[in-house]
Amino acid sequence: VYHWEQVFPARSVTTIEHEYRPLAGIGIGYCPTDEKRMANRLSLGETRSVCHLVDYVLRTAKTWKGPIGRFKLVIPVSPHDTAVWSSLGPLVLSKDEKRATFERKNFVPEDDLVVAVWNGRTETEGRP
Repeated sequence: VYHWEQVFPARSVTTIEHEYRPLAGIGIGYCPTDEKRMANRLSLGETRSVCHLVDYVLRTAKTWKGPIGRFKLVIPVSPHDTAVWSSLGPLVLSKDEKRATFERKNFVPEDDLVVAVWNGRTETEGRP
């Protein structure tokens, strides 16, 4: 956990970007399966695969002075991935099929972020 105090200049716009390469856990029985949540699933290929989950605390942004002006979630997609899902809503696949994205302006998260990626590799092969 990283924590520090930060002072931002008054009466100016400050852009903050975060980039993470998280470790994904393998979901057994925890991946979204109900019909309502699966509506957000972006299918990329065959359905038989292992599900990897990534959780990120996002709801603390509700305590900020205002909404996140421009929120963009980018999920890299490998050739082995068969589907990707986000708890935030439907994802859009890039034209080159290497990224799935979710974008919103003036975004106020209602809950934490959960991303699920179904991957055609076996559990022992893992995900890059």
